[in-house]
Amino acid sequence: MRMGKQFLLRMVKAIQDNKAYLGEIDGLIGDGDHGMNMNKGFSVFETRFKDKEITFSER
Repeated sequence: MRMGKQFLLRMVKAIQDNKAYLGEIDGLIGDGDHGMNMNKGFSVFETRFKDKEITFSER
């Protein structure tokens, strides 16, 4: 697995694991939906790109 993909999939996992906390801290200053919405977006990324090669360069 290329480093770009590994990095991005770790980000997905971190957001998924912390969605409740992200919503909690957003609730202090906003409407509390930040964790839920970030989780949705990152999970869509995971579904669409987990089987594709991803890099941070043009090579």
